[in-house]
Amino acid sequence: MGYTEIVRDLLTCGSANVNARTSNGDTALILAAHRGKAPTAKVLLEHGAHVWLANDSENTALIIAAAGTNTEIVSSLLERGANMDQENLEGRRSIDWAAFNGSAEFLGAVLGHPANSDGT
Repeated sequence: MGYTEIVRDLLTCGSANVNARTSNGDTALILAAHRGKAPTAKVLLEHGAHVWLANDSENTALIIAAAGTNTEIVSSLLERGANMDQENLEGRRSIDWAAFNGSAEFLGAVLGHPANSDGT
């Protein structure tokens, strides 16, 4: 059994809080984004992980995924309403990371979605 399956099982049986935080405010979704675990991120989203939660540095899962150029996770987060205009404590947004990393596929994933979670 892999990591994603374990996460799914724990969430399905109610043994885990999908939005629980570590001591520095990371959620499982932020950690999945940091590690590039797209299947795990999708399971967490399916079980109600909040895309807008940020850690103590104000990094959301979207900012973390954008910094790591994980297009699949970025697309999943944006489809769930993540706000690409949200800034971390350094004033950086996911779109800033997309521009910095310069991947055409990645920029397409970010720019193909509305700028804000409310669709504006």
